[in-house]
Amino acid sequence: MIPGNAIVYKCPHCGEKKELMSLLSGNTFDARYWSDYKTEYPELPEVSLIQKCPKCGKYYLISRMEAVFGDDYSEELGELSYEETLEAVKILLQEELTPQEEASILLYFIHAFNDKYNRDEIVSVPIEEDKLFKKYIHQILQITDCWKETYELILKAELLRESGLFNEALAVIESILFQNDQEKQLASRIKEECAKSNRRVFELSNMENVFIENDYLNQDDTDLNLDNDNTYPF
Repeated sequence: MIPGNAIVYKCPHCGEKKELMSLLSGNTFDARYWSDYKTEYPELPEVSLIQKCPKCGKYYLISRMEAVFGDDYSEELGELSYEETLEAVKILLQEELTPQEEASILLYFIHAFNDKYNRDEIVSVPIEEDKLFKKYIHQILQITDCWKETYELILKAELLRESGLFNEALAVIESILFQNDQEKQLASRIKEECAKSNRRVFELSNMENVFIENDYLNQDDTDLNLDNDNTYPF
């Protein structure tokens, strides 16, 4: 992993500058892939697509912001706590958003929820938190532009499974025309977990090609388009 000059964003609310990490190169060694399409790259860390201003405390999407390269390096990713994520998502969903922005924000929450309750540790989920999780899954599934490609439909089935709608998840799986064996493997695992009435996410193996082919890896932002949510399939 070779760091590049920090990318400097300016808060749209108060103008405060924030320097975030950029990378000249990295690798996917020891990568972890999850059924909710969360990816973890120790040598290719991601800047959070939602940032909190260190001065005014308000939230913004970096994909909307103009930025410049700074003079120094930065290790800052701007990651939010789960509590901050709850607050940020509620606020940002009230803004005028494109379908892709709305979907990315909702999937950001879904990943954060699973990080807290379902991923490395199994933690009891409060009833109100589970209701919110199901609400946001329902909301993301209503964004029709997001569910056309094979890899998107697999995620749709997975989110239905995670919300406990196992029959609906299986119906989506049965409707898919798979492009390769890895997609079939992932779909088969989703079916297995549905049969067990299991809502929790699971870790994937030998799935790197699926994620790379569908552009889930971070990409070089040398053009400063700053669309840093490349692990989100929308």
